Amino acid sequence: MKKLFFKITSILFFLFINISVISAQQLTLPQTNACLNDTVVVPINFSNIDSLAALTLYISFDTAVLTYAGFNNVNSLTPGIMCGVPTFGVNAWQVVISWVDNTLNGVNLLSGTLCDLKFKYKGGNTNLNFLMASELVNQNLITILPTYSNGNISPTILSQPLSKQICEGSQTNFSVTAVSGSSFQWQIQNGAQWENLQNNTTYSGTNTDSLQILNALSSLNNKIYRCVVTKLCSEYSNSVLLTVYPKPHIVINNDTSICIGNSVIINGSGSTGTGILQYNWNQGLGSGIAHTVNPSISSKYILTVTDINSCFAVDSIIIIVNQLPLSAGTITGSATVCQGQNTVAYSVPVITNATSYIWAYSGTGATITGTTNSVTISFSATATVGNLTVKGSNACGNGVISANYPVTVNPLPVSAGTITGSATVCQGQNTVAYTVPVITNATSYVWAYSGTGATITGTTNSVTISFSATATAGNLTVKGNNACGNGVISANYPVTVNPLPVAAGTITGSATVCQGQNTVTYSVPVITNATSYVWAYSSTGATITGTTNSVTISFSATATSGNLTVKGNNACGDGVIS
Repeated sequence: MKKLFFKITSILFFLFINISVISAQQLTLPQTNACLNDTVVVPINFSNIDSLAALTLYISFDTAVLTYAGFNNVNSLTPGIMCGVPTFGVNAWQVVISWVDNTLNGVNLLSGTLCDLKFKYKGGNTNLNFLMASELVNQNLITILPTYSNGNISPTILSQPLSKQICEGSQTNFSVTAVSGSSFQWQIQNGAQWENLQNNTTYSGTNTDSLQILNALSSLNNKIYRCVVTKLCSEYSNSVLLTVYPKPHIVINNDTSICIGNSVIINGSGSTGTGILQYNWNQGLGSGIAHTVNPSISSKYILTVTDINSCFAVDSIIIIVNQLPLSAGTITGSATVCQGQNTVAYSVPVITNATSYIWAYSGTGATITGTTNSVTISFSATATVGNLTVKGSNACGNGVISANYPVTVNPLPVSAGTITGSATVCQGQNTVAYTVPVITNATSYVWAYSGTGATITGTTNSVTISFSATATAGNLTVKGNNACGNGVISANYPVTVNPLPVAAGTITGSATVCQGQNTVTYSVPVITNATSYVWAYSSTGATITGTTNSVTISFSATATSGNLTVKGNNACGDGVIS
């Protein structure tokens, strides 16, 4: 040390003699990160220092952060460099470096390291500063004034995480700042052990500088965390405490339904949490546990319960407001129907909010089937005109009724009256007239005859019937008809059809007679339906006596040959000749 300080004194002597200043270059101390209780190496770097013949450097440091531990790696251009720290006095916090070129020729230091200082790192942050007393001279004992760049020694961990207090179910993070290029591993204390965390549903960023707690469960309360930061070595961050406050638990009404215009009480209660709980409802209701509400539309009410730690829970209740059905629209369907017509369809557009439909008919004799927006109506034979209406209905009541939908019910013809006309006719009789009084509502008339051989002519209340030669007795009926159908048929009107005599059989009697012969008997079998017999002789001189099936003929003296014929006769006429 005596030799070192002698050299320093000599250098200072020359400095005071020659104050000429030459162009300075650079001496640099780096920014260095250190590991706790490790030895940190700090190089003294130079560049472009010309003709250096001697130097004395004073570098200050914080002895609470560093303990000087020596030097090495001396540059070959500056052999014999000396380095030390005063053990006492005001300079005990300085490193003193000195060197003299024994040849006094000077050396050129272009770029490199003068030497490496070594320190024991105790933690913390300190600057390494070149003091103003530092000096360099060249071989001409001219002072060199380099540019000094001070350095710094700092820990790998630049800032520590902080303990956190959060509410159950919330998110938070612990952050650490470290030098660039560091790696990270967050740990949790489990008893006396520390365990590495893995990314899962609770944690993310376990290998980054920020540990994210995604869902702070109550089980994490009072858990202790730290981060292992690794660069040149591994360091532990400060341990931090996670406090998880329990959040309130809410019990609230179930969702409910009301009818428009009604009110309901909503309420909720809270438990757990810390201290006195505060209740607050949205929708402008404000504070309080219970409120009476009467919304006009379905509404959601949200209750927030907050404790003294500002931990809160949220729950909600939905009040479904059932509206009355809206007004019914326009009914569609047949505006004109017939009495007795069944299953006539009517519909109305779907009515908003309706769960069923109430149909009504102001007339009589209409049976409505259905409770939806589409129904059928059966009109009785006596149904009357009326207005059809509909309205929607639900559990809350009825909606606005539709406008009247008028239905015209066309009647069937009324019952036919009594038929008038010939009750007895003859086979072969034509255009026999029959009439019935005018039937109300009838546009035409339907006549019918139960016997055979009768031809009816006409579709009004008056017709004629022609009976064939083979017509039989029967009942004549009539009923009215219109576009809606037939009315009630009349009572039977029996018609007796009297037949003509049948064909005459074979005449028996003398086929040869004499002129002047009298009372020659002739006969024919009885002719069915005949009430008398019409005999005829085709020549002259024959006098026929009788009108039954047996007659006599007297032939005069001048009678001539001829043909004898006979036919039956009754009130309807003659039968077929023999």
